[in-house]
Amino acid sequence: IPPGASILAKVTGSAAGALNLNSVTSPLAANTDLSVGILWSELCNKASGVADCSLDFGVTLTVGLSTDADNFIAGTSQIFNVKLIYRLGTTLSPMSLCDATLPFCKFVVKAGDEKVYIQDIERGTLGPSGTSGVKWKSLRVYYAEGTGGSFAIPIGGSQTRYADFDILDQSSEKSSLSNNKITGLTNETSYMFTIATVDETTMVHAIKEATSLSNTDHVAKPGKVVGLLDDKKCFIATAAFGSPMAPQVEALRKFRNQFLLTSKWGQKFVKTYYQYSPPVAEFISEHESLRTLARWALWPLVSSANWLMSSNENIVTGGNKHE
Repeated sequence: IPPGASILAKVTGSAAGALNLNSVTSPLAANTDLSVGILWSELCNKASGVADCSLDFGVTLTVGLSTDADNFIAGTSQIFNVKLIYRLGTTLSPMSLCDATLPFCKFVVKAGDEKVYIQDIERGTLGPSGTSGVKWKSLRVYYAEGTGGSFAIPIGGSQTRYADFDILDQSSEKSSLSNNKITGLTNETSYMFTIATVDETTMVHAIKEATSLSNTDHVAKPGKVVGLLDDKKCFIATAAFGSPMAPQVEALRKFRNQFLLTSKWGQKFVKTYYQYSPPVAEFISEHESLRTLARWALWPLVSSANWLMSSNENIVTGGNKHE
């Protein structure tokens, strides 16, 4: 460390000169960590011209050693990106449309087995403040047990339950998320949901108000969701053929029990099917044209299942006759 050196902190582009330091490691010594404290009021004043931090900003802060209180000694400085957004702690009003400056504003929940899926999500493309450079970081989904009559979802405190889904693509209006399901829920229990948006500074914005939520789209009851070949409910097959007791469904049950579940690959197929089929099956059940297509698509499998069942019975019967 050169004689007379001291720590200097400056905001890039600031005409106000060096920042006043609130605290600093003393004495300076080589090969030791240095600690510098700067009050937010000082940083805000230099960056935005106000000391109460009531304006958004995004700046580059440089901290290093200097011998003239103005220029950094080469190789001694480090650069930090500092972003601040100013909010009064109020929530935004419900939003019917998403534009480039709004956070998440639309969503739908669908029930699964001990889980729900967050679907039909829409959001704006940019961050919450153009001057700060802050971007949205994640979608936050708050939830609580209830039917949604009042949407009294506890937010804050030890009872708060939520899940954060990180935004993977900041450029798309319907951006991809790191996940879209909340797990660990109790089957046959109703849950109500609302959303908010978390930015890069970890601030939470735009909690959806109860008046913009509904039992239809924002309440879900998880339950045992079963698929094509389940014993009790045949989700896609029932949607296609209209009844879990249809002979086509019965053939698929037998096919599952006698063939698929007797091998590891078959068990893996059934497990994978149960995991990914519920949203698709529900969509099919809501459209008659898709139900018709599903019946046509399932007929080859139903025919094969009937043939295999018949062949298996003939082999067993023939065996008994030989004995």
